[in-house]
Amino acid sequence: MLKKLFAKSTVEMKPQAAAVRSAAVETLEDRRMMATQPFALGINVTTLNDSTYSKQVATLRETGTKSVRLWWGITDFNSRTNPWNSQFAKRFSDDGFDVMVAVVPKSGMNPSSYDQAYNYFKFLASGDLKNHVDRWQIGNEPDHEHYWRGTVESYVTKLLAPASAALRSVGEKVVSAGPSWDPQDIQKMVDAGMLKYADFVGYHPYRQNVKELKARIAEVKEIVGYKPLVASEWSAVGLQGNYAAWADMNADFYPVIADNFYAAYYFCSVYHNSNVGPGAILTSGLNKNGVFFNSYNGFKNYGGGQNYVSPADSGDDEGEEAPSTPTTPSPTPTPTTTVAPAVTSVTLFNADTDQAITTITSGQTFDFAKYGTRNLTFVANGSTGTRSVKFNFNGGTRIESVKPWAMFGDSGYSDLHGNAFTTGSHNFTLQAFSSAGATGTAGSVQSFNINFTNSGTVGNTPTSTTTAPTIRGFSIIDQKTGLAISGYNNITSSTTVSLAALRGRTINIIALANSATSSVKFDFTGFASRDENDAAYSTFYNGWIANASTRTLSATGYTGNNLTGKVGSKFSVTLKFA
Repeated sequence: MLKKLFAKSTVEMKPQAAAVRSAAVETLEDRRMMATQPFALGINVTTLNDSTYSKQVATLRETGTKSVRLWWGITDFNSRTNPWNSQFAKRFSDDGFDVMVAVVPKSGMNPSSYDQAYNYFKFLASGDLKNHVDRWQIGNEPDHEHYWRGTVESYVTKLLAPASAALRSVGEKVVSAGPSWDPQDIQKMVDAGMLKYADFVGYHPYRQNVKELKARIAEVKEIVGYKPLVASEWSAVGLQGNYAAWADMNADFYPVIADNFYAAYYFCSVYHNSNVGPGAILTSGLNKNGVFFNSYNGFKNYGGGQNYVSPADSGDDEGEEAPSTPTTPSPTPTPTTTVAPAVTSVTLFNADTDQAITTITSGQTFDFAKYGTRNLTFVANGSTGTRSVKFNFNGGTRIESVKPWAMFGDSGYSDLHGNAFTTGSHNFTLQAFSSAGATGTAGSVQSFNINFTNSGTVGNTPTSTTTAPTIRGFSIIDQKTGLAISGYNNITSSTTVSLAALRGRTINIIALANSATSSVKFDFTGFASRDENDAAYSTFYNGWIANASTRTLSATGYTGNNLTGKVGSKFSVTLKFA
């Protein structure tokens, strides 16, 4: 049964200008004012043609969808013919929808020159079409060669810059292409000047759980400052084998998406043969797609972005002024955090049930028999100025940069990792920091001494030392989706990997580690050693396109971050790519 997450009702968003917009009455100033209103509830429209249009429009109206994202593939930058589906931009606009168009070079081709790209986008926005397109997204996923054959930096200079110059010269709004995974690709684009050319920053928050989602969004917002974000595609991933759980996770994702993005486009409207395409709200026969339709239909009850909080105003960036019009509809904008980092309290949790036991004070004694387990953990609660917490326990160090700040790690409050405590006295310290990774301003160190007793028979043979960090295998995953590639989900011995099965995809290899592991050291033939503090522990930073070769992969786990604490045994396999 789908979770009841959308009982909260809010006032419907005001119409954009009128139920049906006409180019004859719409002014440029009208459209600029629309850019201050969030359209969080949007969708990628797929399988669009004359026979499917009316059914899709009816479904989008039923679900409260505000905006659509349409896809135009460029086959020739010298062409001066409107894309075949430009008619649908006009139809959706006239039917009252906000419209974003993604203009994407097919097969990742580059324009031959700045002028060629400039002139092409000048052509696109030279006629009546500009009166029906609210935002133009320049490209798609520049971190994947299928959409851009070059670096993310070259995407900015070769495609985004000329497209922006052409479109902005006639008053159009520009959205940068959304990287599909790594926020550091956004950083590279910013370093290349992206914020000068984009009115909105695109990002694709495909994630496996809410904790990851919040963490990556926070990273992106810290990088882009005041610029509003557009999630040009989004869906939960990693649950493709369980549709009910997948739809439930989408329901968990949407409030986070709506509160952080100016516009967000669920993937997708009609069943699409891709990793997340089966999660469409309509089947290929245009019927309601079960749990996915029901989940999406509940999004409108959250308010369609009324809770949207714009990124903090960071002032000028590269000479461009921050928007003078607030991008959040809230009458009381969230102030920039100035509170010092501090651990305000610590809660003891049962790691078997993930239930809170009590807020602790130093010197307390707890009886295992009362809780029926030794598997416990401590979670720090911090001030609004806290962005990470550093734990020191039994000689090991752990840094948590995402809530819950749990001593032994977690996958959210629904999966806290515990420690099999022994009877006796245990000492640990905590320290809050103003930035992720135990950086920035440091709060004061807080020390705790906790005693455990056992009046019953809970865990008669506890160990006197912490569990050893263990690597039990490797999985080869698709870097874009984070999903394991069939046949290579749990590699425990030397293996031949079929290059045909990888199909030229950018891959990563993750270490399968136990809950005692907090960091992993990787050694892979032909690459420099890599230290990884965050699960899933990955061999490559930006992935790798495998080639014919034979390489040895080794991973060693540690109980503390940054290869500190107790060290586990090295786990190695030989991988032959052929």
